[in-house]
Amino acid sequence: MKKNLTRENRCWIWYPGDWEIYLHEQISVRRQMRGVIYPAYWRLDRHYSSVIFTYAYELEYPEEITIHADGQFAVYLDEKDNERYHDHRMKLPAGKHELNVTVFNDVGVPALFIEGEHIKTDSNWQVSCYDKQWHTVGCWQDVLNCPETMPSQFRLETSTQQPLTVERRTDGWFVDFGKETFGYLQLNGIKGRSDLTVYYGESKEEAEDRDHCVLLDRVSIDSTQTDSSFTFKESRAYRYVQIVPATEDFQIESISMLYEYLPVNYRGSFKSSNDRLNEIWSTALYTFHLNTRGFLGLGVQPPTPSWGSIMSEGRSYIVEAPWITLFPGLTLALFVLGFNLFGDALRDTLDPRLKKD
Repeated sequence: MKKNLTRENRCWIWYPGDWEIYLHEQISVRRQMRGVIYPAYWRLDRHYSSVIFTYAYELEYPEEITIHADGQFAVYLDEKDNERYHDHRMKLPAGKHELNVTVFNDVGVPALFIEGEHIKTDSNWQVSCYDKQWHTVGCWQDVLNCPETMPSQFRLETSTQQPLTVERRTDGWFVDFGKETFGYLQLNGIKGRSDLTVYYGESKEEAEDRDHCVLLDRVSIDSTQTDSSFTFKESRAYRYVQIVPATEDFQIESISMLYEYLPVNYRGSFKSSNDRLNEIWSTALYTFHLNTRGFLGLGVQPPTPSWGSIMSEGRSYIVEAPWITLFPGLTLALFVLGFNLFGDALRDTLDPRLKKD
């Protein structure tokens, strides 16, 4: 085991791959059909529910550490597993010792966070699922480095976005956000009490079809018992939204959404003095983003098709029928490449500096 007497940032640690498996499982069971769960029809893996972390250290003086765990935990030193502790604060003895922490969690990911002056959880720890094999722990040091935010409580960042248009209809509201997006619908300035049915759609026709719309929410809202704003609990993928209250006197002052995203540091960028070229670049980039989310299960939900979701579902048949994944992937690549080549050609045509005398 490695020693660590530096002051590196501490972070949550877990069995490598477990957090990713947990997130995949959560995404795979989010799909719904008219408010009823529609889980994935492929085999879902599960994370280990019981793991043990270990770390060999050498201290010149005793040191107090604080222990946080996502699950039940026990601590012992130097393989003396009959002398266990579960205090969140403990003092480690000076000298050379081996620190062992067992964590059990059958719902979320068994994870550990320790902070002290020198002893901290980081990528130098080892972990095992009791198969007598030790592995370097999994971690995300840049993000999951706060003891209050456990890995199972991780959420994507959000920002407020306004719709392109809001149409007041006889029995409700019809909202267009301008392009397909992802996030939590927000109702602001609520007045009254009513049951609400919300229909989501990638197309206008889908959101307007109350009998066959796949994705919908049903909630009860009472402005006397809640704040003037209401945010839906589940993140949805949509462009159009139809909101239908059960009572006529129910009022909404404005409608917005919390756009859900993962901040991405782009390695390159594109900016032109020609607005049309910028639109072409943005369309290609956004298409890639949409299909990436579809591949991860966060985008448009089946039976509505998308290249990303088709590639994701095709992974289960990659040996027997590789074309299920291959053709949508090639189509996406050609689409993005074609848009960029079209932009290059348009630039050559419109930019007078590139024209030959």
